[in-house]
Amino acid sequence: MRTNSILLCCMFFICHISISQELAREMISSQGASVQVESGHYVTQTIGQLSLTGSSYGDEIKVIQGFQQPYWNKLIASSEVSEPINISFYPNPVIRNLNFNFSNYNDGVINVMIFDFAGRNIMNQSIEIISGNTILDLSNFPSGSYLVHLRNNEINYYTKIIKK
Repeated sequence: MRTNSILLCCMFFICHISISQELAREMISSQGASVQVESGHYVTQTIGQLSLTGSSYGDEIKVIQGFQQPYWNKLIASSEVSEPINISFYPNPVIRNLNFNFSNYNDGVINVMIFDFAGRNIMNQSIEIISGNTILDLSNFPSGSYLVHLRNNEINYYTKIIKK
């Protein structure tokens, strides 16, 4: 009888721990912080985050790993476009073609860079803007989130798109 009670308690304990670990991982993965260390570097971390991929950058040393992409929001917020120019794009999410419209900017060339969720540059090309419009063919891109960077002398624009 005593052996059965001990065995039952051990089984309960093992089941409880395996279930609680799964729940805890879901619960605490949204917690974390960003700090600036004495050397001037910023460190952003989350607790319990499962890391899928990693990225690193050169001189300024930026390491973004796993699911967190806080740097994208900073880039999007830092977009600069000369005052009369407005940029819109559609559709988002995109299936095949992504259309960009530039009001008050008719013709010119713009450099397009597209980065995947891991921070890899997967497209870097110059395209023409004709009559304030241009189209990007994303049909060969896999589904996911991407950061688009448009740049020339008057435009330094970032946006996030979703490819279905």
